[in-house]
Amino acid sequence: MTTRKSQTTAKAGFKEAVENSLESAEHTAIETKNKVIEFSQEVKEEVEKLKVETEETNVKVQSKLQQLKQDLLQKIDALKEKLGISQKDYVELKEFVKAEMNLVIEDLSKLTKEIKEDVSQLSTKHKESLSETFKRSKDSTLEACKKVLPTKNSTQINS
Repeated sequence: MTTRKSQTTAKAGFKEAVENSLESAEHTAIETKNKVIEFSQEVKEEVEKLKVETEETNVKVQSKLQQLKQDLLQKIDALKEKLGISQKDYVELKEFVKAEMNLVIEDLSKLTKEIKEDVSQLSTKHKESLSETFKRSKDSTLEACKKVLPTKNSTQINS
């Protein structure tokens, strides 16, 4: 009977531990659910704030672009009034500027080619000069070796 009593007590203790664990798990689940709901609401609020800020920024950018366009058009109109020239004159001016720019580009291309040729010539002259210097150094080194070493060894050096 003591065995039954101890088994019953053990079952009761086990049952109580399981119930406590279930209550703790339920409490944790409720807390977690509440935290998830709070986080979700915070995220929604942040998304809404970002949407509003994006819309405001978009409106500001559009406004600035519109203002820039108006300023540019006003300056063009003011320039037209100052110059007092017709549409035909504008076309002629455009063609003149275009032709002049093409001439400048052409001159720059020619200048670039000339510079490349000059650099190439300098490089070739420098290479030739280095070769001559190397030959002179080699010759003078061989002469010095001939003076220092006996005649027998100098024939081996020349080879």
